[in-house]
Amino acid sequence: MSALRLRTERLELVAMTHALATAQIEDRMRFFRMLSVRPRADWPPPLVDAKALTYTQERLANAEQLGWQAWVWIDPIDALVRELVGYGGFNGPPDGAGEIEIGYSLLPHREGQGYASEAVAGLLGWALKDPRVKRVIAYTMADGWASQRLLERQGFVRAKQQNNAAVVLWERGGAA
Repeated sequence: MSALRLRTERLELVAMTHALATAQIEDRMRFFRMLSVRPRADWPPPLVDAKALTYTQERLANAEQLGWQAWVWIDPIDALVRELVGYGGFNGPPDGAGEIEIGYSLLPHREGQGYASEAVAGLLGWALKDPRVKRVIAYTMADGWASQRLLERQGFVRAKQQNNAAVVLWERGGAA
């Protein structure tokens, strides 16, 4: 199955497929070639560990998960150079109540340049076209001020505090 792609002002967002997810785990150079991006020693970004990669790969064995799992974010710097910037997406399609969860991580050298805001806005725009989506949630660390500001700019509000005071739950409405 071919990849689902979105364009934002500066980024190309590519939905992970099972083939991409498998290559990312088993042969990173093949993964970079499949995306036509410059190889990066610091890939994947923080918070994207082996458990997260395996989870995504397993879920993408079901083609219906396409778009509802991870996306890679690519900066097409110029006609010859394309570079990975971040990784993020959803934790699955809308559940029975219409809820989805979004998460994201950026390569540290790309932080503070608006890439996460741009990618999250693009992903939300795609997801909110689905009338099944009634609520979007996200989690941040209590001291994750940049991520919290990003979510606020995207229309999220703090939900009730979780049992874990180190984690904050955010929510926003979905499709009308």
